[in-house]
Amino acid sequence: MTAQIPDTYIYHEDEYLFVASEPRFYFDPKTLGIEPESISSACWRGFWCTYEISNKGFVLKDLYIHTKDDKYPPINRSTSHIDVIDHVGISGIAGATSFGNGGYRNYKELSLPMDYTGNILIGRNFLNHYYLHLGYQRFYTYELLVEIVVVNGKIIKMFDRSEIAKLVREKIDATVKEFDIETDTATIIKQVKEENSIGDIWWLK
Repeated sequence: MTAQIPDTYIYHEDEYLFVASEPRFYFDPKTLGIEPESISSACWRGFWCTYEISNKGFVLKDLYIHTKDDKYPPINRSTSHIDVIDHVGISGIAGATSFGNGGYRNYKELSLPMDYTGNILIGRNFLNHYYLHLGYQRFYTYELLVEIVVVNGKIIKMFDRSEIAKLVREKIDATVKEFDIETDTATIIKQVKEENSIGDIWWLK
């Protein structure tokens, strides 16, 4: 699978990229009467999102989408903030796929509350050395790693997980001369957990 465009999370006015969630957090445009369609191998879902997280809650800010029927109905009773996208790329990840708009549209400033309960892992400052042109990037590829605990769309706790990501990177660098798709990261992560007495963490696998 080609590297995929990840969702973006705005936290303290900084942009982070989605890494993982438990249970799975998945916004479905079909609940708004919009049928997405993939027109690029870099976005098999046919859409991606920008969310905003703060003490006020967890909201969908922007929606980028191409529809199956080329129709873009109003969200929140308004179509006044729909723009055509001139150029698309994977934000914050150097060397990743980029392509022309191909019909993508951007619903802007939606402020649509997300009623989710679970844990979300987001990353910032992508380290291109660990980039793989495959799916979504792994947790250790980000210099800053933050875990968010959400209950009914409200942010309850935040944890800085950057040190664990750093330990994994250091172990990768000490184990292999060249990082690539063949690198046995599962074994490396297991070793880091054992050597640093790190318990079971849902995303550390």
